[in-house]
Amino acid sequence: MHSGKYHLGHSHNNKQPQTMSVTDYSARALSQNIAVCFLDKNVESMEDQALFSLTDIMQGFISEVAKDTKNVTELQGRTESNLIDLLTAMQSFYFNKSQIRNYIEKECQKSEMRLNFNQAELIS
Repeated sequence: MHSGKYHLGHSHNNKQPQTMSVTDYSARALSQNIAVCFLDKNVESMEDQALFSLTDIMQGFISEVAKDTKNVTELQGRTESNLIDLLTAMQSFYFNKSQIRNYIEKECQKSEMRLNFNQAELIS
C-alpha cells in the first residue's frame, strides 16, 4: 500500500514502459526535476500532494512565460521565438519573495490547500 509520501531519489516504477501523452510526460519530468531540487536541499521525502501542487504551480508559471514569449515574438512581427524574446518576457516576471509567496498562497487557495510558511520556509 502507498504511504502517501514520495521518497525522493527512489523509483517506485518497476513496470514495463507505457505510452503516455506529452502532457503527462512533461508533468512527470517537471515533477522529477522539482524532486531533484529538494534532494539538493537534503529533503528525502515529501507528501505526494505537496509534490503534485508544486508541479502544478510550476506548470502554470511556465505556461505564463510561454504566452508572454509568444506575445513578444508576435509584437516583433515574427512567428518563431528566440532567446531574446524569452529574456524580454522574463523581465515581466521579476518579483520579490513576498510576491512569490502571495502567488503560491493564491494558487493554494484555488485548490483549497493551506500552506504554512512559518512551519517550512521554502523560499530562502
